Amino acid sequence: MNKMILYYALLSKRFFKKVSFVILLLSIPLLTAGLRIVSHQDSGMLKIILCAEDEDLLTKDIMETLMKEKTVLQFTVMDNAEEARKAVRNNQADAAWIFAEKFQEKLEFYSRYGYSEDVPVLVVEREDTIPLQLSKIKLFGTLYPHVAYSAYQHFAKEELLPKEDISDEALREAYEISSQEGSLFNLAYVDFTEETDRQNYITAPLRGLLSLMILLCGFAAAMFFFQDEEQGMFDRISPKKRQAQLCLYELAAMAPAAFVSLTALFITGNTGKMRWECLIMAVFLSDCTLFCSLLKRILRSAKIMGAVIPLLLLGMLVLCPIFFSYRGLRIIQILLPPYYYLNATHNTGYLAGMLLHAAIIGTGFCLSALKSDRDLHP
Repeated sequence: MNKMILYYALLSKRFFKKVSFVILLLSIPLLTAGLRIVSHQDSGMLKIILCAEDEDLLTKDIMETLMKEKTVLQFTVMDNAEEARKAVRNNQADAAWIFAEKFQEKLEFYSRYGYSEDVPVLVVEREDTIPLQLSKIKLFGTLYPHVAYSAYQHFAKEELLPKEDISDEALREAYEISSQEGSLFNLAYVDFTEETDRQNYITAPLRGLLSLMILLCGFAAAMFFFQDEEQGMFDRISPKKRQAQLCLYELAAMAPAAFVSLTALFITGNTGKMRWECLIMAVFLSDCTLFCSLLKRILRSAKIMGAVIPLLLLGMLVLCPIFFSYRGLRIIQILLPPYYYLNATHNTGYLAGMLLHAAIIGTGFCLSALKSDRDLHP
């Protein structure tokens, strides 16, 4: 055991002397820093211009509400409606929401009669896409409380109590008492942990990208092992010990990457409970070590593995829940270690799945090593 630990330490030191491995490790904090810098800048899926044609107080209130909210929509304010239209025409913005003159009067007319010849808000777009259609739902959601109160005020004064002299203050007080405060929905994960802070959509894929970086370090270790085999470094070592050294190669390469990745996730605030994070990372590291070792034994050639690595990483990028969750090819997804790791973050059941996956991969690796030993010593 002492020799094994010493060998692992010397092997790790050897990896850090390889420029390509150091560059691979440095790419992890660089990726994290880049995503964090971009996430703090003004960004959004859509850029929408807000413009008011007059100094209506309600318009100002709505525009301030939209500007303060943290959404995937990036709002900017312009004073001139024609300039807002021009920005949309020149592809400087995806849409412009122009609040008309006498906005409050037009909104009250719409809430009273259900239609309005003079629209309260003019939406200017180059094309009608799905994201822009969804953005209009956001606009209506912002306008709805004002429309609802106007309809309530009209019904109370003219339909419910037409002969009563009810002040606007009394109506507002009654409306506020009956209104529901807070959100109607409470977001929670499968493990019943509540979502306390909404994650930035730019840094959300960070965990998945870092898991692929860890695997890439494992693939690089397998390539280094191929090089050492070609140079005859393992000629005097028995096949059984050679397979153990292959696993140490993988672990020595991926352990630093896992540590740096876990640190990056903690710094960016993309972690849950640290004990759970460390546990699933340790299991993921073991699973990846066996996965890369088995893959090296199956491919048996540095050229073949070099050709397969980009395809594997691309497949994991698409099939694992990094940018989106795809459920169409579950039979392939369950073969990939990042699939279990990413889902285990908020679903404890996937930890058992990852352990089972590691056990199956480890069994396959051991059987492959035994077969190779029997071929050499029949």
